[in-house]
Amino acid sequence: MGAFSILNNISAITGQHLLNINNVNLNRTLNRMSSGMRINTGADDAAGLQIADSLRANVHALNQATRNANDGISFLQIADGALGEITNMLTRMVTLAEQAANEPIDEKGRKALDNEFQELQAEIARLALQTNFNGTKLFSTDRGFGPTLDLFVGDLSGPSSISVVMGFISVVSGIEDGKIRVVDSLNVESDYNPAVHTDATMGTAWNWKTDSTGRNKITLLTNNEDDAKAANDNRLTNDGNNLHWVSLGTHASAAGALTNIRECLNMVSTMRGTIGAGMNRLQAAISVMQTQARNTLAAESQIRDANMAEEITNMTKYQILAQTGIAALAHANGNSQIVLSLLR
Repeated sequence: MGAFSILNNISAITGQHLLNINNVNLNRTLNRMSSGMRINTGADDAAGLQIADSLRANVHALNQATRNANDGISFLQIADGALGEITNMLTRMVTLAEQAANEPIDEKGRKALDNEFQELQAEIARLALQTNFNGTKLFSTDRGFGPTLDLFVGDLSGPSSISVVMGFISVVSGIEDGKIRVVDSLNVESDYNPAVHTDATMGTAWNWKTDSTGRNKITLLTNNEDDAKAANDNRLTNDGNNLHWVSLGTHASAAGALTNIRECLNMVSTMRGTIGAGMNRLQAAISVMQTQARNTLAAESQIRDANMAEEITNMTKYQILAQTGIAALAHANGNSQIVLSLLR
């Protein structure tokens, strides 16, 4: 190559090429500083982008799983609160039955006791039917879930759920057109007229009494999960403790009511204990998931986030290189002007 070539100024071309590379690096640094991320496009770090995106998705899954568990705790807290109030009413019913069982109580006094007793039972039945979480019934046999409340707490690595056993409270309605209307544990509604009816599902015989009030009555049900899982048709096997048509009309019936109330109290306590254990388990799961999400986010940050101190240093370097590159390019272009002096 001639020392005084004007067709190919290699020095200028080289300077222009290096200046373009420097501008690319400067623009990349400015993008990282403005976004705060080291990886803004797949070209920045293809492998790192794939790993960072997977970690980010896992963080979002864990955060949603935490919200799912918190929703479950809220659900169970409503159930526990309702069962606590039912316990209070059953405790009051014990007092009423104990008082009515005392033979010196006259008919009017026992009637007054029985009226309060029946109203308490009706309120328990109302709670069983109406207690809900965002429209999902908690205790009714026609609720939207089975014997267990399943809460999904999985992440991208695989599905995972926590199941909390939730008992039923079956509500049996009162007299309708002279017939006894019954909804059993499988939510099958039937009419019964016999004086004594044996419910095969419950394995219990009840003496039906005429009651013109039509008040709702209750049965507390627990679920035998092993039997439920073993059954081919997934029908539930239930053990029931009932307050069906229990009255304080006589001192004998009042004394007998104490047994039923005690069984119902034990059933409610069992349900509350199971629900409480479920809440503790969910709280432990939330703690683990929050720790997992935080550390996964830290791992993603190491890959995706920009090191601002490093980027500021790079920006300063590339800005100086840009200035010196422009000066060098101007000087290289000026070398061609020397050729003109040969024409003088």
